[in-house]
Amino acid sequence: MAKPVIVDFKGADPVSGGRRFDRIPEGTYLLRVAQAKAATTSTNKPMLVVTLKVAKGDYKGKQIGDWMVISGKMFSIQLLHGFMVACGLPQQTGRVALAKIAKAVTGKSCVAEVADSIMGATDDRKEMTVSAAVAYHSPKSKAGVAALKNDKDEEDEEDEDESDEDS
Repeated sequence: MAKPVIVDFKGADPVSGGRRFDRIPEGTYLLRVAQAKAATTSTNKPMLVVTLKVAKGDYKGKQIGDWMVISGKMFSIQLLHGFMVACGLPQQTGRVALAKIAKAVTGKSCVAEVADSIMGATDDRKEMTVSAAVAYHSPKSKAGVAALKNDKDEEDEEDEDESDEDS
């Protein structure tokens, strides 16, 4: 049996950031973690692989993904920690198994700011533009509520502009 990956959160305050699946317009979305699992990269670095589903709105049910690689750098642990806190988990101060983190975030909701990102070409595929989470917030936090509200306000302004053009 493989040795479990343990993540040490000591000194790794949470920060927001993220990555990719369906292509959705840039904006702010309420997402639900549909799936999360501990995995490793091709270079044997541990990572948390998550599938996030849009929870409401025009793109409800669309999925994006994120791969949170634990590179050994403090910032990579802080990004994972920020994602966990955005999903409603308490801040961590010690060591936690990555598989336990995956189980704990599955089914949780968070707010993500999504932007286009370029995924480089490989031998198997062409370069492509994907939807990537660039920041995570708790739906209950001031930042999360403000991000959803600001995105909604921008949509309302666009709707008003379109109706003005129709006149």
